[in-house]
Amino acid sequence: MQNVSTLPRRTPPSNPAQGQAGTGRKRYDHDLIVRLYTAKRLTMQQVATQVGCHPGTVSAVLRAAGVTTRRRQPRPPEPAPVLTAAEAADVLDRYTRLRQRVWQIISFTGHQAPSVLQVLHQAGIRLSDDRRPGCWPDREIVRRHRRNQPSTTIAAALGMNPETVRLRLDALGIPRRTVTHLTTSEQTEIVRRYTQDHEPISRIAAQMGRPRTTVRRALDAAGDLPPAGQPDQGSPR
Repeated sequence: MQNVSTLPRRTPPSNPAQGQAGTGRKRYDHDLIVRLYTAKRLTMQQVATQVGCHPGTVSAVLRAAGVTTRRRQPRPPEPAPVLTAAEAADVLDRYTRLRQRVWQIISFTGHQAPSVLQVLHQAGIRLSDDRRPGCWPDREIVRRHRRNQPSTTIAAALGMNPETVRLRLDALGIPRRTVTHLTTSEQTEIVRRYTQDHEPISRIAAQMGRPRTTVRRALDAAGDLPPAGQPDQGSPR
């Protein structure tokens, strides 16, 4: 068996974009980086891929060389999808008959705001101040959120979609609550109400002020979680 110490060392393949190999950090051909960016009009990511370095290295080399970097062009906004006749009729019915605000229509239907406003504008409807798309009930959302109400409870109380509540909290810069941990007494109460009192998960979560997912985790840990697809109606008698 040949001694490992006598084996020839494998030399790494040379990269013309890199300078002389040394024991320290890699040295790249700054002139090549500048030339690819200025003359070839490549992006920083393309230059980094061709040279074999990080895009941050390309940016640092360009700054050191005094090269004015190009700003990334923003993408043009995509046009709002046009609603079908049935969807437009549903929007008008929600606004005129059900007296829903624009944000409620957006929350329940999932349509984009420009699409909803376009339907209302084409119907000759002039929005009142309290029903414009920017009139989200942010103050009430924040108040209920600070009272430790889950997004599902807030959404049910305000007539919104739970995901819309979470998006509004993100837009207001309010951090989401971490996963809540139940006490031993709360876990015992959840299992008792589900197995003995046969209460559904939704009612237990609403009355205890806990998200449904937290209640389901407690039942799962106790081995009493209903199988997937089974209605949320409490344990069978």
